[in-house]
Amino acid sequence: MPQIHPIAALVKRNEDEIPARLAQLQTEVTELIELGQVVEQVKSEDDATQAADVAKMCREKRREVETWRDGLVRPLNEMVKQVNGVLKKGIQGKLEKEERRLKLITALWLREVEREAEEARAKAEAERPDATETQADLDALVEPAAKASPAGGFGRISTQRVWKWRILKGGLALIPREYLIADEQMLNVLAKTSRPEIPGVEWFEDARPVLR
Repeated sequence: MPQIHPIAALVKRNEDEIPARLAQLQTEVTELIELGQVVEQVKSEDDATQAADVAKMCREKRREVETWRDGLVRPLNEMVKQVNGVLKKGIQGKLEKEERRLKLITALWLREVEREAEEARAKAEAERPDATETQADLDALVEPAAKASPAGGFGRISTQRVWKWRILKGGLALIPREYLIADEQMLNVLAKTSRPEIPGVEWFEDARPVLR
C-alpha cells in the first residue's frame, strides 16, 4: 500500500476538520460580540466591569484561535521553509549569482567597446579633410565596435541605461524637507527612554486600557 506524505495527510485532515471548526468559531465569535455590544457606553462601575469581562473573554478566544491557526500553518510553513532553502536560496541563488557575474563582465566589455567607438568617432571627426562626409559616414567607420553585442543561443546581452541616485558628500544638509522622513523606530525608542529635546517633536503620554 503506497505511503501518504505527511504534508498530504495533514492537508487532507485539515480539509475534513477546518470547515466544521470554522463554523463553530463563527458562532462563538458572533455570540461574544453580541454580548459585548450590550454595553453601548460605559457610564458606571458595573458597565466597566461588564466591558472588562467581555473584553477578557474576547482576548482568551483570540488566543485560542491563534493556537489553532498556528497548529495548522506551522507544519506547512516548515515545508515552505525547506523548499525555499533548497530551491530559492540554493539552486536559484547559484543561478542568480552566475547570471550577475556574466552580466557584469559583459557590461565591462561593452563599456570598453563604447569607449573605443567614441574614440574612433572622435578620430574620424578630427581627420575629416572637409565637411562633405555625413554622420552616416562617420558611423560606418566605427560600426563594428559601436554595435558590438554578443549573441548566444538563448539571448542577446546589451547595455541598459538606468537612472539611480546617491547622496553627495555634505549633500544631506541640502536635501529639501519633502524628501526627508522621520526615523520612527528611533523616536519610539527615545519616547520610552530619555525623551530628549528635539526641534519639531513633542513627547506625550497616551493612556489606554489594559486588561489584567
